[in-house]
Amino acid sequence: MKKISFTKMQGTGNDFVLLDALRQPGRVTSGLARTLCDRRFGVGADQVLVLAKSTVADFKMLIYNADGSQVEMCGNGIRCLARYVYERGHTKKRKMTLETLAGVRTTVLKRANVQVDMGAPVLEAALVPTQGKGRVIDHPFSLKDISRKANKTVNLK
Repeated sequence: MKKISFTKMQGTGNDFVLLDALRQPGRVTSGLARTLCDRRFGVGADQVLVLAKSTVADFKMLIYNADGSQVEMCGNGIRCLARYVYERGHTKKRKMTLETLAGVRTTVLKRANVQVDMGAPVLEAALVPTQGKGRVIDHPFSLKDISRKANKTVNLK
């Protein structure tokens, strides 16, 4: 069994296993992500973040969900990765660019906070994707026997 070095991080309630492919090269697979994220038999996390080299930005971030699927972007994840990159000495820049599957994003470290430009929100139903039509604002939704508009707070018991 191969040992893997990792860092466990959290950002606003999301927890991550961060793998530094700059220091420990290796291929991350969907199976490895599922194993690491397993809360009973693994480390336990919402997602696995992979720090890698980039040819278009300062660094690259790959993201795997707990089910092994790869996703484009995670705001809390990119903030954790930016803080890790700076604190581990990969860069002295407080403003850096990170390549993601959603494109290049800019992060700025300000004292204890990390800000990220997430870009414009995608609101067209066909691009989200969802079964709705048009823009995904104020669309009604149903959850069990509760129907509400999307912009209303729903208290579930």
